[in-house]
Amino acid sequence: AQCGERIFSFAKFFDNGEGKPKCAVCYKKKAPTCSICKKTIEGEFREAHDQTYHPECFKCCKCNKQFGKEGSFEDEGKLWHLECFGS
Repeated sequence: AQCGERIFSFAKFFDNGEGKPKCAVCYKKKAPTCSICKKTIEGEFREAHDQTYHPECFKCCKCNKQFGKEGSFEDEGKLWHLECFGS
């Protein structure tokens, strides 16, 4: 691993994008944090409004539906579908 720890094939590790694996401890030190639930993001994530989100957290605060191609609108730290914000 990048930190020098030995990673076995059955251990959980993360790709750092430079071809050097990271162990779970090193990954969590620099991993992005979800702006909604504040937990470490260990897999796929969404970026919007200069923030990162788990896909399941990236949803409208009013209708609770995840955002698609229509995008999202942010107001005072809350994420909205544009049509939900106006209603």
